[in-house]
Amino acid sequence: MIRNMRVAYRTGAPLAATLGLAALAWVITVRQMHGMDMGVATQLGSFAFFVALWAVMMAAMMLPGLVPAVLSRGRRTGPVRAVVPFVASYLAVWTLLGALLYALYRPHGTTTAGLVVIAAGLYELTRLKQHCRRCCRARTRSGGGFEFGVYCVGSSIGLMVMLVALGVMSIPWMVAIAGLVFAQKLLPAKPAVDVPLALVLVAFGILIVAAPGSVPGLMPPMATIGEHATDGNDVGAQHAAPLLTQTHATRRTGNDQTKDRITRRMDDCPQAPARQRKRGDAST
Repeated sequence: MIRNMRVAYRTGAPLAATLGLAALAWVITVRQMHGMDMGVATQLGSFAFFVALWAVMMAAMMLPGLVPAVLSRGRRTGPVRAVVPFVASYLAVWTLLGALLYALYRPHGTTTAGLVVIAAGLYELTRLKQHCRRCCRARTRSGGGFEFGVYCVGSSIGLMVMLVALGVMSIPWMVAIAGLVFAQKLLPAKPAVDVPLALVLVAFGILIVAAPGSVPGLMPPMATIGEHATDGNDVGAQHAAPLLTQTHATRRTGNDQTKDRITRRMDDCPQAPARQRKRGDAST
């Protein structure tokens, strides 16, 4: 009886803590990212803000897939002694990746986003990806959190870079990428699983390059651009203002050309009757 209670405690407590922390991270992420998604034009804000938000994002996205590893360690050594350091060091690896991405990230265009997605699809077929994915699955039952995190980062780096390229503050893209990462942690590394995903990503990247307007959420709506451009405190104001100015300039140019054509037509219309009256006067 007591032994069963101990087993239940070592299993239930880590499971509840991991899933509860993931749920809390999702709530915080959704609230903090509200109104910040501008697609490929998204600004990251300050370094401290982004890294803190990225750490919470990784907790939301990665902790559900970490449950098998957490349960395995909780059964052996207890929910506190092994699980807490394991989860903390695992998330530390993902946080370091966020700091690196912050240093490399710049607002970009749809063509760049499409090329990144194509590269992510091709990465799925590389030996490095397959090796990291197998090691990430194999170390579910053993190994430290830092080592486990390194292999998991190597396995999912293509998908995470794709998230950053498409819209790092986008909840829909975040959910989609989290689902793919979770599936790859549970499913074995087989060509029947990996090749179709790689082909879909490559085709999706080509679609973004060829027809970016067909991908929802890739570019911010004009109303959102106007709000960010008029509010200097918003994160995306610096990048949104040139977009709005360029759009207004294009509209003004088109309106001016239309007015010129109408004016020329109006000037030409009275000339014919006037000439006819002059000819009539001359004949008389």
